[in-house]
Amino acid sequence: MFLFGILSYQERSLFAILVTSVFILILFLKIRKNRRNNFKRGTIYILLLLACFFLGMARSVCFETAKNQRRSQLSDGENILCSGRILHKEKKNDKTLYTLQKPSLKGKSTSFHHAILYLDSGDYYIGETILVYGTVKLPASAENYGNFDQKSYYDALDTDFLFYGKEVRAATGTKNPVRYALGRFSETMEETYRTLLPEKEAGLLSTMVLGNRGSLDPEIKELYQNAGISHILAISGLHISMIGMLLYRILRKCRMPFLACAFAGGTLILLYAEMTGRSPSAFRAAFMFTLSVFAPALKRSYDLWTGLALSALLLLAENPEVTRNTGFVFSYLAVLGIASAGKSIEEMLHQRRVKKANKGLKEDLKNIIKSRMKGFLETASVSFGVQLTTLPLVMQVYYSFPLYAVVLNLLVLPLTGILLITGLIGGIFGSLALYGGILPVWLSEKILFIPKLIFGLYERLCRAFLSIPGSTLVCGKPEEWMVILYFLLLLSSFFLFYKKRKKFAALFPLGGLILLGFLSGYRGFELSMLSVGQGDGLYLQADSGEHCMIDGGSSDVKGLYQYRIEPFLRAMGADHVDWWFVSHADNDHISALKEAMEEGLIIRHLVFSKYILQDEAFHELKGMAKDRGIPVHMMEPG
Repeated sequence: MFLFGILSYQERSLFAILVTSVFILILFLKIRKNRRNNFKRGTIYILLLLACFFLGMARSVCFETAKNQRRSQLSDGENILCSGRILHKEKKNDKTLYTLQKPSLKGKSTSFHHAILYLDSGDYYIGETILVYGTVKLPASAENYGNFDQKSYYDALDTDFLFYGKEVRAATGTKNPVRYALGRFSETMEETYRTLLPEKEAGLLSTMVLGNRGSLDPEIKELYQNAGISHILAISGLHISMIGMLLYRILRKCRMPFLACAFAGGTLILLYAEMTGRSPSAFRAAFMFTLSVFAPALKRSYDLWTGLALSALLLLAENPEVTRNTGFVFSYLAVLGIASAGKSIEEMLHQRRVKKANKGLKEDLKNIIKSRMKGFLETASVSFGVQLTTLPLVMQVYYSFPLYAVVLNLLVLPLTGILLITGLIGGIFGSLALYGGILPVWLSEKILFIPKLIFGLYERLCRAFLSIPGSTLVCGKPEEWMVILYFLLLLSSFFLFYKKRKKFAALFPLGGLILLGFLSGYRGFELSMLSVGQGDGLYLQADSGEHCMIDGGSSDVKGLYQYRIEPFLRAMGADHVDWWFVSHADNDHISALKEAMEEGLIIRHLVFSKYILQDEAFHELKGMAKDRGIPVHMMEPG
């Protein structure tokens, strides 16, 4: 209810409030039915839930008001002195990014929450207070539909502004010993991967094990996203549970008491989440793991739903706008998929499996088949459950969904545990060998050969699945009402399942898939004038659904097609352009078109005016089109 209150205010949606009201009404009727002898108690329970709803709205209002007041003190592009305590450090390309805690600007009385400082040189430590002269940059909202929304992204991180440092004036204070040690450990591990592995595999392991995404190969990142396995790159429940359980079992093998194992294992996992950047998904997983190991130590039972809700409540209370963080939403929807959809599918498969097992097979053969099938079906049901609950978010973020991702994940997930553990052990052993001289280097090389082998297999599998026709369906960005209706259909399916009407239970998710797959993107006739900087670019969708572009270029925006036009087209549900019209061949009208052809976008017709100036740029563009088999038309009156 706290979450519903936050979302109702953030979205300013009457539909969201209506759904919440229906939920409250259903809950009220259920409590009234179950507590006929204590109606007063049930009424108080409902009032408390309503109080949580309005508390969520109030928290969101206060947070947004305070944020807007802080940003109103800032001017985009102003040069000023900034000081703040370094909270986190990350290297990205040729720059170092520092997260500053409670930064202050000279002449500003406002106390800010966080800022991201960009520096070209220098090495400063977590815990130090740094004084820098530089330029303030306010996060910008997306100017085109479907484009990356920088403002929303940094709101979710509770970051008020970006700061591009020109000159460091001072760095004072003491290093935070814990965060400094974690940072040094992460840097040493990353350097070990770079020394002992090829650049591509080193970047993948640094991302998976350490959460350092700066060294990740963009081509591999896109490959994993298109194939539907990019979730293995994020520090999430999969990573935390595998590493956490390994540590916990090692401690138990050492005959340590339950409580000591829980305290040591929980502390190490929380430190690991801190080292990897303390993303919402990592915090959720670390918090739930800590609860799960402390529960038996305190002779209590662990409840998944309570752990999930409590971790979400802590994150939302700290920053209500964390709901805009994709990792936060993905993480919680995935766990909900495992706990609800996955379990339901697994139960259905188990019942069917039992029926098949009673057909006169010998007992030993039957047990072998059952044990082998059980593990496979559990993995399949969990994978399908996660795909089912996260599908709307995948479409909201990537405007498409990988059709064969469920099958691919069945091949990928069983090896992920081996990949993580060998990557972590190989990195630690390699660090001891390279920087401590304690162990031989060849030992870590042998261990790290396993992740290298697995990454090679992953890449081959991704390319093989993506080569299958229809592997990725570009459906466009679904509307809000479609997403809500999809989840209502999914809830209806669970309700029918628990009412033992399993034959009808599958129809509702199927209806939701059809809704998202065929209605997203198409809106009938539409003309959009795109923000391309100094240049021109227009999009036209005809009544028939054909996608048309008129020009598309810029003289001051680099990567115009990649960052502005391609995301827009995908959000509109276009994986091709039927007609691309060119008014003239100046670079500020065709730079994105040339980039699109180089990237392999399907363009079915390229159209020029018959009277266009046929200069060198025109002939170059026409030659590019012919080389790629794109029909070229010269348009004239009539």
